[in-house]
Amino acid sequence: MKRKFVRISGGKLCGKKIYFTGKKTRPTQGKIRKILFNWISDRIEGKNCLDGYSGSGILGFESISRKANSVFFIEKNYSCYKQIKKNLKSISISKNFRIINASFINWIQFSKNKFDLLFLDPPFYKKNIFFILKKLKKKIFNKNSMIYIETEKKNSFFIPNDWILYRKKVSGNVLFCLYFIK
Repeated sequence: MKRKFVRISGGKLCGKKIYFTGKKTRPTQGKIRKILFNWISDRIEGKNCLDGYSGSGILGFESISRKANSVFFIEKNYSCYKQIKKNLKSISISKNFRIINASFINWIQFSKNKFDLLFLDPPFYKKNIFFILKKLKKKIFNKNSMIYIETEKKNSFFIPNDWILYRKKVSGNVLFCLYFIK
């Protein structure tokens, strides 16, 4: 069977292959990643990022490639978790990251870490973005943090009052948004 992969689209690791596993793993499309990282290009260097529902981990790898200070990968699926570890090793990333095999919702309830940028791209088939957003705790965000949300365009969700929409776009059946948190 041919291995599936996506390529990092920018930064010092541009062009590197990121392999992924699982029939339901849905890496963020290349054109969407380019748009997202154009939106945040001047805001990612030196930031602490959290790739919730990592899947392939591509959003975290794109952040590392663009000089993020640190990236936490949170992935519940063990085969995806193992593949992210292999990818980190194959592209010689040995520091400034942490990979955790856990449920994102459970992990954030107890995390003492703070982040500047959260990537939230849960599996489409779960249709649980509203539930996830209700569980997010403000304590995990640094001042002036950003949150990226990717979901099916047909999904609706409630945004807290202290979030400010920065950008929003639709590509095919995918809705993606970037918010600032006051």
